[in-house]
Amino acid sequence: MNNQSISQQPTALYDIYDPIQINDPSHSLLLISGITAVCLAILILFFFLIRKRKKAALPYWENTLKQIEELQPLQEKDPALYIEKTHSLLRSYIEIRFTLQPTRQTTSEFFQSKELLKNKTLKNFHNELHDLFDQVDMMKFAHMPPAQNQLMQMKKTICSFIQQTIPDLKKGEKP
Repeated sequence: MNNQSISQQPTALYDIYDPIQINDPSHSLLLISGITAVCLAILILFFFLIRKRKKAALPYWENTLKQIEELQPLQEKDPALYIEKTHSLLRSYIEIRFTLQPTRQTTSEFFQSKELLKNKTLKNFHNELHDLFDQVDMMKFAHMPPAQNQLMQMKKTICSFIQQTIPDLKKGEKP
């Protein structure tokens, strides 16, 4: 009897809710491919900018010469500031190029340093550099600004010194 009563019950199920629609999987595939494309575009742009930035970096000697040229308008407007900045650039160049520390020494300390006396390249320019540093000291401490022709000669001396002491990378000199 029990078996008959079970078999007589209806077999259809009646749900309260309608069936759930499953979205087409192609939409999620499209979304994933879009996100991947955006990430790839960002990576390509990032590497392009880094590569461009590395190419734009100038060697320190070219950068120093460029900065000296950019100071040209100061030569007539404010000779004292012009001399101070070009002298600072020269000292920085010497510090980087020859691994000396002229930016942390007075003129007399710098020209009496053992490192300077040992350096053959700097020995060749000793007199020119000493005259240049003396002129700058006169301007700074005695407040005696040089004439325009002296300023032009100083700039010419500094630029000539930098151009003649550019490291020869073919001979293996360290930049």
